[in-house]
Amino acid sequence: MKRKSDIARPDPLLSGSKEKIFLGTADLNEALTLADIDINKNWERYKERYLRRIKR
Repeated sequence: MKRKSDIARPDPLLSGSKEKIFLGTADLNEALTLADIDINKNWERYKERYLRRIKR
């Protein structure tokens, strides 16, 4: 049985390669703020990508 990618811990073999970008954050609070801004800015794109993946 082929397993779909886990949402909390994606399988890189199923979801493709991931590019890691150094953000240069000073602390975890700043990293969380940047992540929150990114989610608010890009949530529609992330939602569409998620919905396409679960339809497979």
